[in-house]
Amino acid sequence: HDIHISDFYYWNISGAGAGVEGIEAGPGKVSFAWVRNDRGDIADPGNDGGATNVNTLDVRYAGLPLWDNGSLEMGLNYAILNETDAAPNGTKDAKNGVMFTAELTQGLDSGFNKTVFQYGTEGYSKTMAFYGDGSWYGAEADNGAAGYRLINWGVIGMGESW
Repeated sequence: HDIHISDFYYWNISGAGAGVEGIEAGPGKVSFAWVRNDRGDIADPGNDGGATNVNTLDVRYAGLPLWDNGSLEMGLNYAILNETDAAPNGTKDAKNGVMFTAELTQGLDSGFNKTVFQYGTEGYSKTMAFYGDGSWYGAEADNGAAGYRLINWGVIGMGESW
């Protein structure tokens, strides 16, 4: 999920993991994934000085028809920090976080328009503030932090019938 012209990825839970997608469920499709994304910029002495690892559970429901050429996709991401006893206090104090995304897509004659609402808690609050896509988790965020954003973008064809 990205804005093509600017390469701004606003929902991109990618990394090593496993999942299933496109399971028929009512009028739409549901997808589940477990993804691990290590934070290389936060040293964790308990992990041999390596990255703090973050496991993300991703569940999405897509293709929910709303009206003519309109559909909704919703998703919930839950980040679980996996700290060790030897981890620095900043990592030990960090909380698991949630990111909710709702994306409304309206098909147009020569393109589409998308309106996206996202809300993040704890480390996902930094995703909202720093143009993140959800693939990294700001474990160093203040406890209780929350953030949201509203994005609207689209593409139209500039052909003969425009």
